[in-house]
Amino acid sequence: MPPTVKELRILNSVLCGVALLVTAFRLYLRKTRSKLWWDDFWVLLSALSIIVLIVVNFLHTDDPTKYSRGSKIAVYYMCIQFYYAVSWTSRLSILYTVIRISFERMRRGLIVASGAFLISWIVLFAQVFWVCESPGNTSWKDQPIPQCELGEDVAIAQVITVVVSDAILIFAPIKLIWRTRLPKSTKIRLVSVFASTVAATAVSLYYIYALLRIGGITEEFAATIHDGVSLLVANLSVVIAFAWRLSSPGSSGASDEAAHENTRPLHHGFGRKEKIPSKSFALSTVTPDTYVDVHVEHIRHIEEGNDSTMWIGDDGQSKKHELTALPGGGLSMGTTVVSFDNNSVNTSDK
Repeated sequence: MPPTVKELRILNSVLCGVALLVTAFRLYLRKTRSKLWWDDFWVLLSALSIIVLIVVNFLHTDDPTKYSRGSKIAVYYMCIQFYYAVSWTSRLSILYTVIRISFERMRRGLIVASGAFLISWIVLFAQVFWVCESPGNTSWKDQPIPQCELGEDVAIAQVITVVVSDAILIFAPIKLIWRTRLPKSTKIRLVSVFASTVAATAVSLYYIYALLRIGGITEEFAATIHDGVSLLVANLSVVIAFAWRLSSPGSSGASDEAAHENTRPLHHGFGRKEKIPSKSFALSTVTPDTYVDVHVEHIRHIEEGNDSTMWIGDDGQSKKHELTALPGGGLSMGTTVVSFDNNSVNTSDK
């Protein structure tokens, strides 16, 4: 049985409303910690788009006798185009979350992928007008509630772009996380957060099926589910990270510093970023109880000099550590000796 207009309106209010509240909470967390970045910009744009979508969904399902023919056509176009806007800005937010924690070659590749995401959005945006304004396909404009039959070409284009883009959003963070030196349980938790993109993929395919085989109010119902779920998934990494900080030992939840407070010495673990011989390493800091987020701003090894210099930013603060070359190989950072061979890096105290 297809959904009713009343059910669509309830879904439009509740699901999208919850997604907006979660987004507001996420942006509040980032703002209070001075950690706003491009992933927050995209999720903000997605939230603004879903607000417009809520309004036009109500207008599209309202009494059609209240509005002129041109107004009803404009409302339909806004419904479909803001569906795309929420969908792709949510994907871009997830992608930039991964870019935020990636390094060098992978980071550059993901930035290129973000350009491909934007191109996909533009192509799908234009395809709607190409199909709906084509000669011989204008009868839909005279319906009491206008709704264009987008057809197989639009469905195929959506399937291709959705599957490829969501595959990137799922496998890129998994590859990145699994190469870091974190406890296995932590890796599994992080992977599970990013793998939640599968939920958005599933509802997206449901929408494409509704578009191709059912149409009508079911198509709009599926689009609303997809956009609400997409925006929720885009916020999961930040919200769940906040929940982990609240539940971590010694955390009061008042700030990142309190959440990461630990009196035991940190163990510094280094891991190679590439399999080929290289002097560039990624840094993670691990304690027996929890892990501390450290963002590596820059690592440089001076081949012909005696020193290597590494800049580390922790909780938004830049710090500089001098690594001095030791006789026989290895580097020292304060009282910590860093030695390395072809496959690994080890640390020990002087």
